[in-house]
Amino acid sequence: MSPLAFLPSISPDEDGEEPHAEALSKEEKAKIVRHNARMWRRRIIVKLQYLKYRNKCMKLFFWVLLLAYVSVRSARARARTTH
Repeated sequence: MSPLAFLPSISPDEDGEEPHAEALSKEEKAKIVRHNARMWRRRIIVKLQYLKYRNKCMKLFFWVLLLAYVSVRSARARARTTH
């Protein structure tokens, strides 16, 4: 993991003062922006994969309910006719 991943948005200097944006060079800023963009894309991909997985689970759950309904319904109907 890159050390940029642990770069806080605001961190005090040794003097206890907050750093200014000018403290970073253009290259460092560009590197941080590229890293943040890459990490953002990864989070989006993970989120989309999770949504796809959840949709598949819900689809499977409702198929199981649909297929189980017939057997439960017929068993309940048989139980009513015997009493």
